[in-house]
Amino acid sequence: MESRERILENAIDQLIQQALYELEQSDYAVKEASHKLGTLYDSLLYDDALDKDVHERVSSYFKETIELTNKELRHIYLQGARDCISAIRTLGVIK
Repeated sequence: MESRERILENAIDQLIQQALYELEQSDYAVKEASHKLGTLYDSLLYDDALDKDVHERVSSYFKETIELTNKELRHIYLQGARDCISAIRTLGVIK
C-alpha cells in the first residue's frame, strides 16, 4: 500500500501536469519554448558527435534539472494551498 505522502505527491504531480498542459494550450509562446527545449534536448541526447563522457554529463544535467524542477513545482503548489487556507482563515470563512 502506498504511503499518504506518495499518494499526495502523485496527485500533485497530476495536477501540475494538467496545469502545464493547459498553459501550453493557452499560450503560444510557452508552447513554442517547450517545443524548442524538446528539440534541443533530443539533438544533444542523440548527437553521435559528442564523446561518451560529455553525453553522460549532458544526460545527467538534464535529469537532475528535471528532478529539481519537479520538487520545486510540488513545493510551490503546496505553499499555494497553504496560502489559500491562510487567506480564507483571515477572511473568517473557516477557522
